[in-house]
Amino acid sequence: MQRRSSFWLTALAAALLLSGSGCGSGKPKLYKVTGKVTLDGQPLSGATVQFVPADPATGLEIARGSSGTDGVYNLTTYNTNDGAMEGNYKVIVTKSVKVEVASGESSGPGGMDPSKMKEMFAKNMAESFSRKTKVPPKSETEIHREYSNFDTTPLQAKVNAGANTIDLPLRKGGGT
Repeated sequence: MQRRSSFWLTALAAALLLSGSGCGSGKPKLYKVTGKVTLDGQPLSGATVQFVPADPATGLEIARGSSGTDGVYNLTTYNTNDGAMEGNYKVIVTKSVKVEVASGESSGPGGMDPSKMKEMFAKNMAESFSRKTKVPPKSETEIHREYSNFDTTPLQAKVNAGANTIDLPLRKGGGT
């Protein structure tokens, strides 16, 4: 009788141990990252900031954030403002400007009424099917293009264990 209860206690302990090893989120440790994006010393609002692993082989995840009216951004990897993984990153910053469309209305959110959008969509579809499509215009950006490309960005960052403050001083002419 004693042997039987020992067997079941051992089996129960082993099952609990094995099931416990799968607990946890399975996600890597993240560290808070915040900073301020400036353009020629002035806060840059509405910029998209991406921390892209400098070496893709490291297994780091991309972390993203947007700057507020004060230029401050907070990075997100999985959940809002959860931070970034520890490691080395290249930093990509983009900010598009509103482009005026033919009707004179801005193309920003809510800038064109639905009937004009339908007209434009129908025209584009007709041109597309008749093979008269034109190359779309390049999007305009408020900051130098080198900041928006992985290969040309001069911005680099190292995320360390603990809280990180990484300011991003941009210049209209590019560079750091």
